[in-house]
Amino acid sequence: MEPLTVALSRKAGRPVRIANRVDESMLTSRRHGMKAWMRTTARADGTLLTRETRFWMDTGAYADNGPRVTATAADSAPGPYRWQAVEVEANCVYCTTAPSGSYRAFGATHLQWIGEAQIDEVARRAGVDRVQLRRRSLVRKGEPVRPDGTGKPLDADLIGDVEQVADAIGWSEPRAPWRGRGVSVGLLAAGAHPVSRASVRMTADGAVQVNVGTTEMGQGARTVMAQIAAEELGMSSDQVSVGGTDTRFTPYDRSTGASRSTTLAGKAVQSAAAGVADRLRETAAESWGTEPADVELRDGAATGFGGESMSFPDVIARRFGFRGGEIVESGEVRPTGGQTGSYAEGPVFWEVCIAAAEIEVDPETGVVEILRTATVADVGRAINPLLVERQDEGATMQGLGNAMFEEMVWVDGLLINDNLLDYRIPRIKDLPGEMTSIIVENADGPGPYGAKGCGEGALAALPAAIVNALADAGVPMYELPLTPERVWRRLQQIQQDRENAR
Repeated sequence: MEPLTVALSRKAGRPVRIANRVDESMLTSRRHGMKAWMRTTARADGTLLTRETRFWMDTGAYADNGPRVTATAADSAPGPYRWQAVEVEANCVYCTTAPSGSYRAFGATHLQWIGEAQIDEVARRAGVDRVQLRRRSLVRKGEPVRPDGTGKPLDADLIGDVEQVADAIGWSEPRAPWRGRGVSVGLLAAGAHPVSRASVRMTADGAVQVNVGTTEMGQGARTVMAQIAAEELGMSSDQVSVGGTDTRFTPYDRSTGASRSTTLAGKAVQSAAAGVADRLRETAAESWGTEPADVELRDGAATGFGGESMSFPDVIARRFGFRGGEIVESGEVRPTGGQTGSYAEGPVFWEVCIAAAEIEVDPETGVVEILRTATVADVGRAINPLLVERQDEGATMQGLGNAMFEEMVWVDGLLINDNLLDYRIPRIKDLPGEMTSIIVENADGPGPYGAKGCGEGALAALPAAIVNALADAGVPMYELPLTPERVWRRLQQIQQDRENAR
């Protein structure tokens, strides 16, 4: 829609805003529909051997970001397991439907629930605990994720993560009839192209302005960027302002997506702020006849080993000889070591997609109640833990909608449930009775202070955990969403199959 807005504005010579109704918005861009076929082979003891996958993504009438979504889904299809061989055939299919585009955790959300359902089935047939099978089979930290050994090695402790979510839902507790528990493990290729720039400006009064291209969409990017700059400069984040984005003035950033803002744009901000900090140390050291390494920045002042102290405004005045002037530095993140940022070379980091769920199904109605959920935000370093938890909780709610309710219904190429009465989304009463977000900090990310992005993994993981929990309760499902009608019909089919087997 953006190019249309620009074209109309140029023609009219005035500002133009396009405001879509709900039905128009639903047809502008949507999550990909998908059909998939998957085969997993294993030894009788549960040792995983091979995985073969073929899937078709409905990208609609126009490409948008469909090819990229399809490629990411292909990368997620095997799951982070030690396979002897993997084959994936991914098809991006054009259809007479509305275009599909980027949707939170795209690709991973589509394939993880199918692959994890088959891992659970292998465990059941081998008579192995489902968490134990994952302990035996998951890729370890530092090992290549792809079976051919290419791409970025794993930068997380998946075994520790899955054990934590399993414990959070009482994995070893006795289970009542028609109740089930499930876990799921996956990875999302995150970070997109590692190209970001930022600038940091300290004015004569010691205030700091951060200029960065990441767009604030409610995820807390401005707060985190202010915290990063403040940490480097040894000052309160209250004295740091982060403005909005404007393509005329804001330094270039590849995109706001792929969980890359804190990791990549944040790294550029950290570099720029570190440059300002270096200038402050240089000036203070010159005044005191010491070395910059002997100057510490804390509480908005430069402090020397000898006890000397100078506020930031005084440092700037000393640098320029009067109460004026400013220090401006820039920072950048770019591919290194010959990388071009192409998808084949692997992501900037692997975002962990791990969740667990406990459910109860009513065999008379097919209604599934979510009793408990647990998710892991394996973020390397939580720069703002509160924001990390909110991101994880939001992704959990979105995953709940994907698993249980949300479905666009097409008839002859027309969307027939294009309103918020017929298109069901989660409500307050649909929330789990207990929702746990576990933050894991191992400082193993490429971002500032070992950070890596979050906010998408829970969405990819939760539908898989719910599907596995429902199968554990005796109702394996092969189609989403898990509407009461679908679950009830599946229950009738299972009962009929049992009677026929007799």
